[in-house]
Amino acid sequence: MACVGVNSLMRTIEIEFFQSRPRPILQEKKLISFNKQLIESLHEKLGSVLGELDDEKRIDGHLETQLRDVVFRVEDEIEQQVADLYVKRPQEDSDDVVPYLKLHHLLEQAIEDIDAIKEELEKVKMEGKQHLQQGRENKDEVFMKGNGNSSLPHSKDIMVGKNNDFHKVMEMLIQSSSEKELEVVSIEGMGGIGKTTLAKRVYDDPLVRSYFDRQAWAVSSQLHNKRQMLISLLDSMGIKEGDNDKLIEQGEDDKVSKLASQVQKAFKGQRYLVVMDDVWSGDAWDAIKGCFPNEDYGSRILLTTRHAEVVNYTCSKNKFSHQMELLDQSESWSLFCEKAGRSSCSVEFEMIAAPIVERCKGLPLAIAVVGGLFSRLDRLDEWKNIAESLNPLATTTVHEECSKILSLSYNYLPYNLKACFLYLGVFPEDHEINAYDLARLWCAEGLVKTLEDESFDVVAKRYIQELVDRNLILVSQQSCCTRKIKAFRVHDILHTFCVKEAQNENLLHVVHENGSNNNFPEKGFRWLSIQSSIDDFDMETCSKSCRSIFYFMEDNAAESLDFDHFNLLRIVYSTKHQLSKNPVHLVHLRYLSEAGEEDVNSSEQLRAWNIQTLHIRSDYGRNYLRFPQVHYLKCEKFSRGIKYHRLPKFVNQKLHSISWLTHYECTEGFFKRFPSLKAARIRGDTGECNGCIDKLIVDAPQLETLYIDSDRVQANPQKAPINDHIVLLKRLKKLTIRLMRFEWKGIRVLCKLPSLEVLKLKTFGCVGKKWKMEKDEKFCELIYLEIGRTNLVHWTAYSSNFPKLEHLRLSFCETLEEIPVKFEDIYTLKSIKLTNCHPSAVNSAQEIEEKKRNIGYDDMKVDVISLGPDEFASNEDALWTYMF
Repeated sequence: MACVGVNSLMRTIEIEFFQSRPRPILQEKKLISFNKQLIESLHEKLGSVLGELDDEKRIDGHLETQLRDVVFRVEDEIEQQVADLYVKRPQEDSDDVVPYLKLHHLLEQAIEDIDAIKEELEKVKMEGKQHLQQGRENKDEVFMKGNGNSSLPHSKDIMVGKNNDFHKVMEMLIQSSSEKELEVVSIEGMGGIGKTTLAKRVYDDPLVRSYFDRQAWAVSSQLHNKRQMLISLLDSMGIKEGDNDKLIEQGEDDKVSKLASQVQKAFKGQRYLVVMDDVWSGDAWDAIKGCFPNEDYGSRILLTTRHAEVVNYTCSKNKFSHQMELLDQSESWSLFCEKAGRSSCSVEFEMIAAPIVERCKGLPLAIAVVGGLFSRLDRLDEWKNIAESLNPLATTTVHEECSKILSLSYNYLPYNLKACFLYLGVFPEDHEINAYDLARLWCAEGLVKTLEDESFDVVAKRYIQELVDRNLILVSQQSCCTRKIKAFRVHDILHTFCVKEAQNENLLHVVHENGSNNNFPEKGFRWLSIQSSIDDFDMETCSKSCRSIFYFMEDNAAESLDFDHFNLLRIVYSTKHQLSKNPVHLVHLRYLSEAGEEDVNSSEQLRAWNIQTLHIRSDYGRNYLRFPQVHYLKCEKFSRGIKYHRLPKFVNQKLHSISWLTHYECTEGFFKRFPSLKAARIRGDTGECNGCIDKLIVDAPQLETLYIDSDRVQANPQKAPINDHIVLLKRLKKLTIRLMRFEWKGIRVLCKLPSLEVLKLKTFGCVGKKWKMEKDEKFCELIYLEIGRTNLVHWTAYSSNFPKLEHLRLSFCETLEEIPVKFEDIYTLKSIKLTNCHPSAVNSAQEIEEKKRNIGYDDMKVDVISLGPDEFASNEDALWTYMF
């Protein structure tokens, strides 16, 4: 895919040569000043070529491959030369050694090669051999100008024609009450038929939630991982895995055994429902079944699978097995219209679309994807082109037809979105992808193309929403206020497509757990996804052009990853474990997920001048704020104060988020140097944090997210006042308070924050036995309210206090007697979630739910979670015990 290389090279040129503060060594060696015209010329020519791709004037496959190879080679050579500047070499007079002359020759050759390809492109167009799907000249413009704030899809996927399936599965779970033994209920069907969607609908049904004492969910996948399945079960129940420090010292078998014991204890004495999604083999079931106690309470395991042999292996009785069928013609058309966003269709539209829907052969996934494609097209000629792309005379299987439809939808994506979609293949199958992390990864890869005055974050979020709208990804988590996408998954059929296509384009190499694909391809690749122990292969044989390494294993082997071979690396991503070997020599690093302890002892400074996302355990006297491209900085322990002379001497326009600041950093003028700062996390005692707030209101009035957290543990904490000046943060949308011990009556000042949508009062954020709200206290925009562990007993409030509240969460409020009864009059209220709260508070929530349902608010939902002492011992909200 040429556009990945062109976009990446253009972005590399921009951040190395065009930014206002380029690397000092480039200026010192005169690489920019001597080659300015050539650099600008190459960038301009690449933009012109990218325009050809964006306009989708299809180029010859050989020509596109040639373009891809050229831009990859040029980028490798430019970045290698920059890396070589940091290596001390004997001084020579040869032109090949003088850096600015070497770059000069490189740029001249690159321009010559690009010109040759452009000339070939012109010939192809003139000869009329270049054929694009007709009538799609404006598609990319429509996408780029689309509304990035389109509404999020409902958490429940559309279930068309599946009511019969739903009632049959419900009967197996609940109505077979005479069956008290633990039973496995299976849902069988081909990939894409809607097994997971059906299971999720059943899992979330109010009757199911009230019938079972405990519910849990895990995904098995084709390459099942016992430890990951156990962790997923615990996570879905809100239970943290055991003491991580102790687990690190144990062997892998001991860790898995500890997790299995934790899962089993969670189900003991409970009537539980567990969903095991996407089970491919009897081995996957055997690995986990010992965790499910059979105590004659009527517990159920709901298992989804494509394979009849799995059903026969796991289900002892046929009456607990359900086979899903394809949609009929009427159901298929209804689903298509829903996904295409058309409540009514013109005769012309129906004549064109009906044969395409028929080609989907009743498979919901194929119908949803093609419906998503039609939702982005507006003209008859565009619809006709799609119909012509599918040969109506060919006879194919359901799987073959689905593959054709997925390829068609992919081919109709804008080039930038194609690259971003294929990038999802770096994640393991069924992996839940964090949308915020992905946006930063896309930016670091150079895959995001911005228009004037747009930030990369905004565009990346719009790309994600576009993939949702096209039904190519499935939203799995929304932000607490349900206004943003927090996480999503990719259907395994679509994931397989991404992996294969990315491999065909020499972009991706995946190292699997079963030992396959452990030999690196000769042609090289850009992205390395490690889903196996790194003992299984030799990293030194890996492609030197590799730009990104992703480590997804649950072991501690990430600590031994050696980056000496990867001097062009720009992304180091690890999901669970820190890296003990700090890659200080990686000149081109842009994303580092977490560096460990060894980095703090190194005398070398990080050379990654263009780092964008950085998570480190400690800065130990290093000033990472000097890097001009840093967007997100999370440092768990800053040195004792960033002295004024160590602050950047320039205004950093890029910094968006910074975490774990103390009052030592929040000095006069500190925040003034970061005018784009949107999110900050500060810690200290109450007085210190109040002092930081004074600095924020003067120098960071644009702040939208603030987390204030005490780092002091006190046996007998006293109530403290909040800084009233916080109301001057007019743009603040999200506020989190933890361990600050503010008075309940004191936080009434927060209702004067005009933009506040999310308020989280975590563990002892506020203290006091009474919270009496006056009628004139009005949190006008508040959508989400969370109260963590506290000694609150009596809470008096009115519906007028929270006119837009949608979600209330209470955790470990063990003394709170009830939720204010007036909450039943908040017509916007959608959910109440209680974890380890007083029984009377739970009863009051259920009464509110019943009253709202009686007047027609059927979407109102109350979740009650009860964790035992062993289950929440590692939970943040249970780490602190205080005397009042």
